Amino acid sequence: MDESKVIKDDRGFLNVDITVSDDSLEDDLFKIYSELFKDVKKEDLVFEELKGGYVNSIQRVYPKKDKSKSLVFRTFGMKLNTEEFNKSLNEAHSQSNQANGEKKPNESVNNETSSKDDKPQIDQSTAQQPPADLDINTLFFNRITEYQVMNEASKHGLCQPVFAKYNNGLCYGFTEGITLNGKIMLSTEFLEEMATKLAKFHSIECKLSNIQFDTHFDRMNSQIGPMIEHMIKQVDLFMDSVDEFPYNKFPRLASLNKIESKIMELWKAIGEDEIVFCHNDCNQKNVIWNSKKRTLGFIDFEMAMNNYAGMEIGELFYCFTGHFLVDFNGDFFPNADYRRRFLRRYLEERNRIKGVKLTNEEFDEKLEKLFQQTNLWSLFFMLRILTMTPFFDVSPGLFKNEELDKSRLETKHYCGLFGYQVYEFFNEIKDDLLKSAEDYLKARKQVES
Repeated sequence: MDESKVIKDDRGFLNVDITVSDDSLEDDLFKIYSELFKDVKKEDLVFEELKGGYVNSIQRVYPKKDKSKSLVFRTFGMKLNTEEFNKSLNEAHSQSNQANGEKKPNESVNNETSSKDDKPQIDQSTAQQPPADLDINTLFFNRITEYQVMNEASKHGLCQPVFAKYNNGLCYGFTEGITLNGKIMLSTEFLEEMATKLAKFHSIECKLSNIQFDTHFDRMNSQIGPMIEHMIKQVDLFMDSVDEFPYNKFPRLASLNKIESKIMELWKAIGEDEIVFCHNDCNQKNVIWNSKKRTLGFIDFEMAMNNYAGMEIGELFYCFTGHFLVDFNGDFFPNADYRRRFLRRYLEERNRIKGVKLTNEEFDEKLEKLFQQTNLWSLFFMLRILTMTPFFDVSPGLFKNEELDKSRLETKHYCGLFGYQVYEFFNEIKDDLLKSAEDYLKARKQVES
């Protein structure tokens, strides 16, 4: 390779001027691999596609006779049909100022109670629309800072180091192990290891450049808000036109906004949780479990930045249900005893790292507060999933992912059915969790008075 195309930066990473493509995938990866391990021949290498990642292509590359030299190449956006995704999200722009069914003057619309025979007409021109130049690859992910985060996390034993970055991806060490499932996550071994490692992650001091928001939550609401609004409108219109299961049982998404507002109201009343450095995507596919050593490592740091600690943990608890495994089982959502034990171990480790000493009473109060916050965040994430999953039935063909496509073929209306299962479980637990938060606030007010 032309040496001018390979530059080593001040951190020791290789910067390789190559754009990996589907058509020349193995050739491109070999060029980068051979810069790290000299005198290697392409015919001596194994190119193994790793499961996981709906958006990125993930390849493990290693010599046939020496797996210890395994490297992972994650190429951004290769599995996402970006053109179709952006076309779907921006279709409202082609409508100009014409509404998709105009309302009569003073006509009220109640999405929650309207019948199939009296379909609500939603004015698309008044809805907040996604920007015309929206790019999904930059909307959710911060590609620029990911290698910096991995460098910091690797110093704390939380992930493998990065060896190289190329125009549209990263190359880093291979983490030995398996992705998570509910059975592993509910084990005592996982509880101890994950709570400890997450506390360590949340103790990282990492200042990122090119970050315009104080928290990932703020960034998500600011940048994804228009897209969520668009999804709600499209899905509700679709469900009003289809009289078959699961859509005839699915709630109008617009009606769920009141519940989200209630969750956020309680969260603010309890008190916003601590802002720490977070991974922000601790789903089953982004945590690798080594069953022999009973240890874990994190991967995929494209969303990492400061965020609320309770939000990270609440999302993690929701992920026990198997959402990112193209599956769902509410039985794996950890019970209250497990969640409290997890948070206790997490706080103990956080206090140890920070050198904080609390009385038993102070510790228990901090634990209960975080318990209530994580409950609310778990509910919040379920609502967001309810918004997004049916959209992929409304707008199919967005992912180049065999696993997801196979699920859709085997299960009619996969995303809608999945969303309905989440909705049923959400209804099972939301009243208890909301009441728990309200009771906590009442008890705290009584103590304060």
